[in-house]
Amino acid sequence: MEKSLSQAKMPLWFIITLLFVEGFVGLSYQMLYIRQMVPVLGNNIIIVSWIVGVFLLFLALGYRQGGLFNGDVKNKLAKNFIMAGVLSGIGLSTFFVSVYFKFLATFIGHYSLLISYSMLIVAPTAFLLGQTLPLITNHMPEDTVSKVSGDVLFFSTIGSFLGAVLGTNVLVHYLGVAETIFITTSALILLTFFLNKKSWIFIITFIPLLFIFTIQHQNENFIETNEYGSYNIKEFKFYGVDGKFFMSNGSLSSFIGDNGEKIGYIDTVRRILFDDFKLVNKEILTLGAGGFVLSHQIENNSFTYVDIDPEIKRIVEENFLKEPINGEFIGEDARGYLLKNKKPYDVIFLDAYTGMASIPEHLSTTEFFKLVKNNLKEDGLLIINSIADFNFSSKFSRAFKESVSQSFPYCYIMPESFQLEYSTNIIYICLNQEKLLPYVDNLNNSGQDFWKSYIKN
Repeated sequence: MEKSLSQAKMPLWFIITLLFVEGFVGLSYQMLYIRQMVPVLGNNIIIVSWIVGVFLLFLALGYRQGGLFNGDVKNKLAKNFIMAGVLSGIGLSTFFVSVYFKFLATFIGHYSLLISYSMLIVAPTAFLLGQTLPLITNHMPEDTVSKVSGDVLFFSTIGSFLGAVLGTNVLVHYLGVAETIFITTSALILLTFFLNKKSWIFIITFIPLLFIFTIQHQNENFIETNEYGSYNIKEFKFYGVDGKFFMSNGSLSSFIGDNGEKIGYIDTVRRILFDDFKLVNKEILTLGAGGFVLSHQIENNSFTYVDIDPEIKRIVEENFLKEPINGEFIGEDARGYLLKNKKPYDVIFLDAYTGMASIPEHLSTTEFFKLVKNNLKEDGLLIINSIADFNFSSKFSRAFKESVSQSFPYCYIMPESFQLEYSTNIIYICLNQEKLLPYVDNLNNSGQDFWKSYIKN
């Protein structure tokens, strides 16, 4: 009996295209899952391990399921691509992610949120895409099993490589997160037309909806998105002052009043450095640029900003400050910069902790603060803006303090708020001095030391 059109062998060029797109979309989705967790959960190894682990597990289950299928392969692939596209096209959108995590955060913790999202969006998408390779094997030109398997894996893996590299370094970097989600999902959905001509009705309905959830929502809520963050400007009154906030990944990063006012922790730091310590002609390094407000309208000091996002200077100058920043900017990771820096600074201001969900783990260790110490002058000053509970009730607040204290044992700690139910900005003012032994009854020179230090002749 002659095979129906749907069961006929697919042309080789289409098989190669299909395998390439499947691989490209699969790895692009993995990168996008991790990227979309940054504003809501942060970016750390736990998030990466769960997303990649769940994706690989259900990809393997998809391989198994695809190998057991016995039916209309084209129709099966079309259905799989449609379901995967809908799940991750909508599930990756900033609109869905923000609503999902904001709603469920009142009921379950961040760790459970990560697992639930992985099982709801990541797992079924991987399972559906994983069926592609075994399903397509029977449509490859007849040859040995080893050659067919090798060809299928080759084309799919080439697509995966390009999805991992181009998806982040080109599409997200130059176009934006929403545009990348839209392009990758649309490519997957458009394949269904060549597998099942009846899918055109779904395609012309879903793609405009996908555009609304991704690109339109992004354009209405952010001035720019890239692989490092989602940025926005919001104008409103803050502590009775009219002005605007520079927002990074959903957190209030910097504020400037209409008349140049600075409010909150940045005003505290500026007052300490330039009013209390009266710093002049000092080299000041800021790790984490924010809105570049520390140096705004400050003269007679030299500022260097280091931030992992190389585009943040342009974004701030064009949309927030409306003028060039006051200082030099270096776009790279803070720890990487300190490792190769040869010039000691008078002051290092660590301002990279944008929120409880966005704390860079590698900037919270004893090894990191030893590196900071090595980049300070002997009489240098370390200022830290951290976010934690002021009464050290959490493990993080206590362990973070101990990490700092290993290299900077003498710090003043100033919370911006004393409200028990909220985390707040905690300002550390740390002196670059070596730790001394304490006074003990058997060897107590406290009186003599005090007399030498404070009693004037």
